[in-house]
Amino acid sequence: MQSNMHWLVVSFAVLPTTSSSVVQDVVNVSVDCNVVFRKSVGNPDLRINSNKSAFDAFNIMSPFVFHNNITNKWQMLYAGGPQTTPAYLNYQLGMAEASTVDGPWTRYGKPLLPLGVEDNFHCTPTLLRGVNNEILIEDGRYHMIFCGNRQDDIYHATSSDGKHWEKDPVGTIFRGYSPSILRINGTLWLYSIAKPNVTGKVPSWRVSLARGSNWTTLKLVERDLIVSNTQPWEDGMMFYPNVIFEDTKTKYGWTISWSAYSNHTFLNLPAGVDYTAIGLAHSSNGLNWTKCASNPILRPDKNSSYDSVYVGCPNLIIPSNLPSTDNEPQSRLYFSSRIDHLHKYYAIAHAESVSVT
Repeated sequence: MQSNMHWLVVSFAVLPTTSSSVVQDVVNVSVDCNVVFRKSVGNPDLRINSNKSAFDAFNIMSPFVFHNNITNKWQMLYAGGPQTTPAYLNYQLGMAEASTVDGPWTRYGKPLLPLGVEDNFHCTPTLLRGVNNEILIEDGRYHMIFCGNRQDDIYHATSSDGKHWEKDPVGTIFRGYSPSILRINGTLWLYSIAKPNVTGKVPSWRVSLARGSNWTTLKLVERDLIVSNTQPWEDGMMFYPNVIFEDTKTKYGWTISWSAYSNHTFLNLPAGVDYTAIGLAHSSNGLNWTKCASNPILRPDKNSSYDSVYVGCPNLIIPSNLPSTDNEPQSRLYFSSRIDHLHKYYAIAHAESVSVT
């Protein structure tokens, strides 16, 4: 259920203010390190647009899926790009709709926001969420943040219905790549990727955290929450953190998923091509994180027609966000996929958690 309060206090946990604090030793989350995700036989959910003049005809990436209680539709936000020279210019945000979470998905048809002079490359959209991955409505509006240019300036937009969006005139609210945003106990928690000031595959890409009471007061709290290249499957840069905080009678803890360049030998895939896979980590306080030894939780399939090279841009949806069924609740993992090094990303697909006996 979504809230129309200005802000919503939905957790009674006392959250820490320093990275050395510990809230609770026990982490019991919906997507734990024993999770097994099985890709849907109906994949992909969305491919690059067959209309060659469309803004999303050459690249499609960074899904964010949610149920819109106003329209009673499932919506998928994403970023799309045309073929340009040089490559990867003029990305814009798009949307697809479905009557059920299983699809089929129908494109909205036009970009959600116009490009600007400074914000000339829109990607990695994500909505403001609260405890248990609940989509928050504040001041009667949905709140979306996204990267607005190749310098990773983060912008803020709002909507009264989840379909028609307006940019915040404030402009840049923070700098960091592929943001993930929560409000916990009245405070905004903004996770994003902090890049090093060099180019190429380096081991110093990391997840950072900023906090603030509103969109204009976000300040860096910690730059080095999670660092790339600390597990054998990782082989370079990390991207696209997606953070969830759960606090119920039976669940407590923080979950983060991300994608990273991956070791082809570890993945048992052919050499000579870059690959990405998706990892998982947990925390009791949102600051001190432990990567799962079982990583990666999702990897490319060399025989796939849609994800033979990359799986990335993870977007987790936990059972409490999904329709109730007679079957055991399943979490969903939406992701972007790639089949070559011509398209940045080729399709959007999903996997479901399965029971292991």
